[in-house]
Amino acid sequence: MVFSAAEKSSFGETKVLVVDDEYRVRKVIQGLLLALNCTKIHEARNGVEALEQIVVLAPDVVLLDWTLPDMTGPEFFRRLHSSLPAHVATAPVIMLVEQDQRA
Repeated sequence: MVFSAAEKSSFGETKVLVVDDEYRVRKVIQGLLLALNCTKIHEARNGVEALEQIVVLAPDVVLLDWTLPDMTGPEFFRRLHSSLPAHVATAPVIMLVEQDQRA
């Protein structure tokens, strides 16, 4: 995939929080974001850590694994919208779902 300079520059100031329990997956996503010139990348290993970081970082977007060891995607959304201040609870969340390789 090739991105134009304009496309790359539009991601430069974007703060992204990558939430996945697998180190390898977080690094692959980080590499893709770096290819887009996105350098404000933060990571969380689980849902609780992610909710804590959202309050501190106020990310522009959250890339969230659907199945985390401590909570599911829907549970993350419930906690996000029920227990965090409105200015951070409205961050866009993109759910990432791993395809079952056995199918």
